[in-house]
Amino acid sequence: MGSRQPYTGTSRIYHMLTPEDLNESDEQILDQLVEGRVSPSFVVQQTDLHRSYVSQRLIRFKEHGHVEELARGLYELDSDPRDTGESEGTPQTPA
Repeated sequence: MGSRQPYTGTSRIYHMLTPEDLNESDEQILDQLVEGRVSPSFVVQQTDLHRSYVSQRLIRFKEHGHVEELARGLYELDSDPRDTGESEGTPQTPA
């Protein structure tokens, strides 16, 4: 999973999402993506979220460079927006 540039497929430039941009439903979708490739229908079956919401958020994750659409309706996680790059438990160097 390499780093990506901001999505520029439209006149707007989208930047990577941050954990603060996510809600509980987004977390459920991302949890499914961490497990492997998903379709909107699969996420709905696993989470009981509304299909329209799942589809909309997968598209938004794609626009922001977090998921890749491998085929129509098949998504794979590229970079988890919940990962801030900071490792928990990493010892701090005293100043």
